[in-house]
Amino acid sequence: MDGRIDFNDGRFIERNITQIRTWTDGITTPSDWTDDQFTIQGTSTGKRIDGKAITTTITKTLKVKTSCAYINSGKVKIETSNRPDLIVDYGNGTCDNKAICTSQGKTWTITL
Repeated sequence: MDGRIDFNDGRFIERNITQIRTWTDGITTPSDWTDDQFTIQGTSTGKRIDGKAITTTITKTLKVKTSCAYINSGKVKIETSNRPDLIVDYGNGTCDNKAICTSQGKTWTITL
C-alpha cells in the first residue's frame, strides 16, 4: 500500500507499506466478530512532514483482537533520519491502552 498527502505549502507525508495480515482466530464463526484475532507483520518507509526519512519495522508480530480497541502485543522499531531509534512494545496480550517505549537506554510508558 502506498500513500501520499500533499499540503498547500508544498510539504507532504509519504508512506510505502508492505504488510501481511493474517486472520488467526474466529474464522469459523463469521457471525461473531468478537472472537476474531489477527496478526500483522511487515515494514513501512516514507517521509515525515518535516522531510525526514522514516522506516518502521514490526520486529515482533503484532497481535490484534477485534474485541479490543488496542494492539494486544508485539514490537515495532521506528528509525528516523538523524534521530535515535525508538522501540514501541505493546505488551504481552493484555487489552489495555499502554505501551512501553525505549530509546537510548531509557524506557517510559505511553498511553495510546
